[in-house]
Amino acid sequence: MAPKVQSSGWTAAGFDGVRDAFDRNFDKGLEVGASFAAYYRGEKVVDLWGGVADPDTDRPWREDTLELVYSTTKGLTAM
Repeated sequence: MAPKVQSSGWTAAGFDGVRDAFDRNFDKGLEVGASFAAYYRGEKVVDLWGGVADPDTDRPWREDTLELVYSTTKGLTAM
């Protein structure tokens, strides 16, 4: 069994459920490493990260870990 991932970062008051959902993805094995940030009315309200960035070396995911993302807006645009 994989060790429990302890996420890092913060959530503004009232956004604690976002951390709970983020952590559940690790608990369910849906994530190896990830980060998530959200803004509400122009203010950052969530900034989270956790897990490993490189499973081969167990390098941890840090606040400044870079990730390549493809086509994040195509689905939204199609809707």
